[in-house]
Amino acid sequence: MSFKSYFYGEKLEKLTFYSLVLCFFAIPFSRATISFMVFWLPVLVVLNYGFKGGVRKTKESLPLMILFSFVAYMTLSLLWTTDYATGFDQLQKSYFLLVLVLCVGILGKKEWAKPLFFALLSALFLSALLSLGHFFEFWNIKGKTSAHTSPWMNSIHYSIFMAIGAIASLNLMFSVQRKFFFGFMFVIFVTTLLLSNGRTGQLAFFVAMIVCFWFYFKNSKFYFFGAVLLIIFSSLGAYFLVDEFGKRIDRGLGDIVQIQEGEYNTSWGLRAAYWVLAKEIVAKEPLFGVGVGDYKLASGEVLTEDNLDMSSGAQEFLVRRHFHNQYLMAVVQGGFVGLTLFLAFLGSLLLVSFKESTLKPLCVSLFVVYAVGFIAEPLLLLQNPLSLFAVLAGLLAVLKREQSLDGKRQAKNMNPVDSILLDSH
Repeated sequence: MSFKSYFYGEKLEKLTFYSLVLCFFAIPFSRATISFMVFWLPVLVVLNYGFKGGVRKTKESLPLMILFSFVAYMTLSLLWTTDYATGFDQLQKSYFLLVLVLCVGILGKKEWAKPLFFALLSALFLSALLSLGHFFEFWNIKGKTSAHTSPWMNSIHYSIFMAIGAIASLNLMFSVQRKFFFGFMFVIFVTTLLLSNGRTGQLAFFVAMIVCFWFYFKNSKFYFFGAVLLIIFSSLGAYFLVDEFGKRIDRGLGDIVQIQEGEYNTSWGLRAAYWVLAKEIVAKEPLFGVGVGDYKLASGEVLTEDNLDMSSGAQEFLVRRHFHNQYLMAVVQGGFVGLTLFLAFLGSLLLVSFKESTLKPLCVSLFVVYAVGFIAEPLLLLQNPLSLFAVLAGLLAVLKREQSLDGKRQAKNMNPVDSILLDSH
């Protein structure tokens, strides 16, 4: 018997709903609230469904099952890691926080998806307005300088938040009646994004915008290519008119030139160097990787043994930090087994997105932001972007669970002849 049926009734359901609303709204503003939710939401799972009920609901969702397998495998990799301190720190501060995906996926209901998503979008919009006011020195947030529109967190992380807000409002502008309102939101999000110091979110947004236009204009090549040209010319306009955005592009192009000259001690150069390191590490430990805690040690060994032609400054940075790429972290820490589980989890989310006919462009566009962002940053190892990803992935898991249950209900109510015909196809 669940705790809900024994003690609480509807009051627990209300408590669960408003706890989720608070969690979604707090994402851009309060790390402390999200840290509290990591402990509070599992309690609600037990109170609502009990341990067995929570396990059963996890089994009903393919994304949740794969995610659980991925986190369990990364935890198991402690058995072949030597730097236990780094391994435990990584698990505690990153992978274990993915419990938010499980909790949202278990506690959420399909009818809650809309209010929860709009709670998140409202919070992102409010943070964008406050950030712009901070940038133009109407007020000050947290004593930060007004140089960039990211007083809440690291500029790279915040650029992902603004990219999510921009692509969500763009999709809603196309698909709902309040086009002026969502158009205004889109302008605010894009302005905040372009004024930020985060190229990761900027690149992810432009790729997601092309995907979004493809969904809406794929039946008309004229409109699709017109939309792509609009993106190109808008980007050129932003390059020449938005000083900060132009400087970031120039620095990126300068990084590429230095990489060609063999200098890796730049933003993009260090990211390219991590690909070189990952290739060498995976060649030595291809199947299971070096474990969750030994990625720094493995980097140091490669730099020492293989005598790679990199400056001392670049080498010092490379052995101190993560690989600045979620895919590389998965394959270095967990080998091809870990990478396969991670890609399977992402693939399960994409599968849900494509099956949601009415929300397909929105779901896929949001997915693309993170899929592209993972190339430049290990966003699931960083609390702010991880939290945002967790609640979005949790909502997709809710939709997947409901799809599976609807399919079972239809099969149960189907007459035997129809059932046989369905199975034969």
